[in-house]
Amino acid sequence: MAEKVTYTFTNEIEEVAVCSLGAKIVVETYDGEGITAEYDNPEDKPEIQAVLCGKKLTIKETPTLKIFSPKPTEGYRITMKLPVKLFKTLEVNTASGGVEISDSAITAEVFKLHTASGNVNVNAFFGEVNVKSASGNINITNPSGGAAKSLKISAASGNITADYKAEKYAVNSVSGNTKYSGAVGEGNINVTSGTITVDYAEWNGDLKVKAVSGNVNVNLPADSGVNVKFDGVSGTVRTDLGNERGKFISLGKGTNGEFGGSNKHTAEISLVSGTVVLAQRD
Repeated sequence: MAEKVTYTFTNEIEEVAVCSLGAKIVVETYDGEGITAEYDNPEDKPEIQAVLCGKKLTIKETPTLKIFSPKPTEGYRITMKLPVKLFKTLEVNTASGGVEISDSAITAEVFKLHTASGNVNVNAFFGEVNVKSASGNINITNPSGGAAKSLKISAASGNITADYKAEKYAVNSVSGNTKYSGAVGEGNINVTSGTITVDYAEWNGDLKVKAVSGNVNVNLPADSGVNVKFDGVSGTVRTDLGNERGKFISLGKGTNGEFGGSNKHTAEISLVSGTVVLAQRD
């Protein structure tokens, strides 16, 4: 069994990137000033590479592992221990193996997550969030009461759940199931197929929806109003805004109209097919 390898960096570092082929990535804070990277691979010789360019530190696995071998044993991971400070960027890239960032003391101006597969759990506040996933399950939450400047989610497949208050958001999905709650401002939704559900905390900005097929469910606060501009090839828009909650009317393409309360914003909807639901939130 290989021993754990630990590296410590005392340079003034403002940007951190971690790249994994198969190891689980764990990021946490500790009571210290430097950055510590621990690599533990019980089955193979631990081999990671550290690259320091300016004030950016990149930790990555070398491509000598058997990526397509059976599932690694428990404990195969890269653990990054960061000091409690505001980093400019924190970037996590993984082919498989999963990600765990559940320390609410971790923060950065920008957070980037790219994953091919594996389970991802993130519970930390960042100024800007950019999540890209090929497959796998992602759960990302905002433990603070504040709102991020922006949240971007892009998924080819798999399931994504985001509870993240953000002033501006964009959700792009090829297939799978995406649930996002915490929207408070301008939104942009693009879906090829599958289902996207967005729950608004506050209705403060315009919305654009484009869909080839699939379902888009948008849940708004009870006092919300919407100026609908619906065009495209086919599909249906349904809304209960302005009616008794749960009493929906269906709109056809080419429909422009205002529905609901006085707090109105525009919803531009373009469909090839599929259904968009604009509903009063529970």
